[in-house]
Amino acid sequence: MSVATAKLDRLREKFETEISNSNDAVREEWAVHPLTRALLVYIALALETQKSTWAVGGYTGESQDETLQMNSAAIGKCDALVEMDEIVRVIGGKKEDD
Repeated sequence: MSVATAKLDRLREKFETEISNSNDAVREEWAVHPLTRALLVYIALALETQKSTWAVGGYTGESQDETLQMNSAAIGKCDALVEMDEIVRVIGGKKEDD
């Protein structure tokens, strides 16, 4: 097992321990807290903004390389936003549609 794999395993175990140490009432309270809900709306807004920018050619550069770089950066940002949304929902014990 590599050092990186061992670290990932330890972090996963720590996350699972922290989640299991929180009771359902605390997780539900956090999930419906106005700031948590605002974060989810912000993430959705940021994703839609990225989509709209792409749709109108906002990630088109003066060269193919520049366009590739701009699109790659936008895809990375979207991936991060989707991951943040998933993290918030997992911690709050919510399904995707909640």
